[in-house]
Amino acid sequence: MAQRRAPPQPFTILNTGVLPPDQTDKFLIVVFYTKFTQFYQL
Repeated sequence: MAQRRAPPQPFTILNTGVLPPDQTDKFLIVVFYTKFTQFYQL
């Protein structure tokens, strides 16, 4: 799949106001951390 350089999709989801402002940073950190770890573990 060609999603290595895909734009950060979580930002669009967070901009809609799904999560409170306090958990947006934590959510992004968790999402990107998991994506990077899974990408490097392949």
